[in-house]
Formats: sequence, C-alpha cells, structure tokens
Amino acid sequence: MTAIALHPEQKASPMVRGACPALSTPMMTGDGLLARIGLDGAIRPTDLVRIGELAERHGNGLIDISARGNIQVRGLTASSAKVLETDIRRLSLPLRDGVPVETGALAGLDPTEIANPEPLAQNIRDFIAEYDLSRRLAAKFAVVVEGGGQLPLHDLLADIRLVATRQDSKIFWQVLLGGTAQTGRLVGLVADGNAGTCATLVLARIAAMEKPLRGRQLDLAEVRGWLGDILFEGRVSAAEQATLAFGLLPLVDQAVIAAEPSEPSVVRDVNLRQISPLEEEMLGKAEGDDTSANDANQLSSRTGAYPPLSASLTSLPQGGRSLGVCRPLHAARIGIPFGQCSAETLIELGRQAEAAGIEMLRPAIDHSIVFFGPDHACRTLIDVSKNLILSQNDPRAKIAACPGKPACNSASVKTHALGETAAENIADLLDGSFTLHLSGCTKGCAHPAKAFVNLVGMNDGAALIFDGKTSDMPLKLIRHGEEAKTLEVLADLVRLERGIGETTRDCLCRLGPARLQTALSQGLS
Repeated sequence: MTAIALHPEQKASPMVRGACPALSTPMMTGDGLLARIGLDGAIRPTDLVRIGELAERHGNGLIDISARGNIQVRGLTASSAKVLETDIRRLSLPLRDGVPVETGALAGLDPTEIANPEPLAQNIRDFIAEYDLSRRLAAKFAVVVEGGGQLPLHDLLADIRLVATRQDSKIFWQVLLGGTAQTGRLVGLVADGNAGTCATLVLARIAAMEKPLRGRQLDLAEVRGWLGDILFEGRVSAAEQATLAFGLLPLVDQAVIAAEPSEPSVVRDVNLRQISPLEEEMLGKAEGDDTSANDANQLSSRTGAYPPLSASLTSLPQGGRSLGVCRPLHAARIGIPFGQCSAETLIELGRQAEAAGIEMLRPAIDHSIVFFGPDHACRTLIDVSKNLILSQNDPRAKIAACPGKPACNSASVKTHALGETAAENIADLLDGSFTLHLSGCTKGCAHPAKAFVNLVGMNDGAALIFDGKTSDMPLKLIRHGEEAKTLEVLADLVRLERGIGETTRDCLCRLGPARLQTALSQGLS
C-alpha cells in the first residue's frame, strides 16, 4: 500500500512508500483512499458527530477505529480526500501530525498507573516538532510512553518504548527498542528525571543517520553507549498480558491531578561523546531546556486549541470555552465491533453522548472509544449502546476483522458477517486466550502481527493458518462458503478434548497439527 501526497506544491517531502496514512497522505485500499485522523488529546461529542458527517459526505460512509486508536475515513477519492482534510482541520482538533508519541486515553487520569506519561510524551512531541524529525525518521516510526494502568499499550508495536516502573518508591523508566512490550529488546533503566534526555538523545542519533533505522534494527551496545551514565542495568518483570476492561472505568479525582507536583523530565550535564553537528544542535536544546513536566502538561497542541485531557480538567480555557469540571470524573469505554462502523452509527453515538452529558472523549486502543463525564452520563451512554462492545467477555472483542467483502475490493470473504456468526455460535471457543483473525485477503490489514488462528480469504477459497501471519503456510485450504463450518469444527473439537481449566489455545496446541487436520478433513467432508 502506498500513501499518496495531496499537496505536491508544498515543500514538505513526499511520504515514503510504506508510510502510514494521514489526512494529507491518504492510503489506497481495496475500497478507495483511506485517511487517518490521529489525535493527541480529547475531543467533544459534537466533534465526533461532525467527523461522522464529513465521512458520509466525502467517503463511502464507513469509519474505522483502529487498533492504535485512530479514526479512519474510508472510500475517499483524491479530490474528496483533499476536501476532507480541509474540513477536518477547520474543526481545530488536537491532530497528530508526524511521528506518533502514544500514551493511551487514560494518561494522567488512571488511579492504577505508576506515573503520568503525558508530560514526558509532550516533551518528546515538542522535540520532534521543533527539529522536524518526522521527515528524518523512518516510515511508521513510533514512540510509546507507558505509565501503566487499566489500558496498557503492551501490544502496540513501538520503535522506542518507555515503560514506567517503581522500585523502592522511586519511579524509573524501562527503555525498549522495537516490537511489543513482550518482544522489545531491553536497553536498560533510566531515572524519572532522565527519561526525556534518554528519548531525545536516541531520536537525535537516529535522525542523524544517513539512512535512519527502525528500533528493531539498532545495535543495543551502541545505543547503551549513546546513553552513557544516565543508563544503568536493571530488569523488571516482563509485562503481563492484560484483559482490557470495557464499560465503566474508575478515574482519579481531578483535584488530585491539579495538586500533583511535577518534576523536570530532562537533565543536564550528560556526556554527549562524539556527536554530529546536527545532534549537537538538537541535544543542546534538550540539555538547556528549562521546561518542566508541569509546563509541558500545560502546553496546548501545536495543531489545535485542545490540551491533554488531564490538563483540561484543571479548568484551562479552550478557545474561549472552559472544559473544567468541579465534580468527580468517570469514564466509559465502548468497543466498536471489528473496529468498523457506519458513519451513521458514529454520529448517533456522538449525539447520544452529548445528550447524556458526556464532556469529552478519546479514541483508544483495540478499536474502542473512552468517554469522560459524570457517573450518570457514563451509565446512560452505556445503557443506550447495547449493540456495541460493553464487556471484555463479549466474544466480538476477541476477533480482529478487516472490512472484508463487499466493502473492500481486495476481499473474498465477508469477514464481518463471519465474525458475527462466530460470536453467536462459537463464543465458548473465544475464551480470550487467543485472537481470531478474519482477513478478507492475504494483506492482513486488521492484524499485521502473528495471530494464533487466522482465516484468510484467497482467490479460490480460504486458508486456515495457525500461529502465524496471513502470508504463512496454511494448515488447511477451505472452499468458499465453508469458513463458518471450519470454525464450528474447531469449536466442537475443543469442546470434546479440552481438559479442566485448559484454555482454547492450550488445547489446540496440545492436540497439534495432525489431529486438527484429521478433524477438519472429517468435519468438512
């Protein structure tokens, strides 16, 4: 897939092949161009309504909420995509342009988080913007800053990942390169006050390369050498897989947020051995910056009038409108089945949220939206959203599905219809121990990483692939029309063979490929 620049007359460099889509660089898909709306802050319910209306006007009426929490408008043409960009930018949303630095929808509001990641993330965003590093870093380069809490970002791929950890009542940040929290390579630990310098130094080194590398390509020993004395050895327990909650979520009292002291997230007097002129310029700024984490938390987005949500709760003025509240804040997380809905559904959700008294919202990981407001507003919105995902026990939350046929011209499988059938008929198979990946073609757009069970559309049928990607060798080829039956055969086998306390994944692993092939051959004959 290739991102297409809409403004060739501008001096900004064209998007690199393989880069992620954005408003100004939509990506061609099987149902036309796709434009991504990335947000670095919260928006209002009326903004969600407006986005849905623009998707209806300029696209094909389908909207994705991606696994990383981006809003994606589908079915655009080159001309309508350009108009969409203009209309979206007129809304003055906290748009993300360039390298994503992700913290999660509950950053600074989660009572279970170890540290508020937003001030550190804002320092990194400012550094990237000031030196225009989005043009220097590799396509799809991403930074994740994890403070811990109820909506961990463990499964998101990141080139640089900073994970908060507490040792002896002190906050440290674990630094990893590439992959997820489980597969990323550990560089080491840095003290809380050194985390900003750590991130900006590594970014500066990468940006100064003739051909900037991805995090997974960097040499660990070399990176440790860059960081010198601010890095020390240390290992924390591997991040555990978490079941992400839906429905009501507890938050901290905003009065606590307003009173919380902040510490600087950059340090000085770091040994910057053998640096290039570019690095010296960039890192000199980082060393001499007096901006504290508190100052960073007060800064509004460079692309709009919205600050991070945690700042908005302290009654900061927003373009003449106050978003402050004087009562306890609550949140409701609502999932979008298979990460896609009609623009009409999104419009109605926004209108219901406004009517219920919801004040702000943020798209979130795993195809969901988090709504913020008083308790009664969150409960009301949940009550009127029964067709969406309101519980982690909803089997649809265990299925990753692309738009499929007929929405996507590349697809040969009706993935959403198949997903609904699976959720209804084999819910006991979907026990949360694995992700069922339904892909209309071999591109694997909905789940690019490995999945334990993949059912992939092909020209002459479908492929069942275990513990791999959509391009891997299939365990069995299936005729079109037998996709649902294939899943039912697997479910029947697990029901027959599963031991006490055994998960679906463990059961299928124990049975092995030969037993699965036999069952499928008999069940599909």
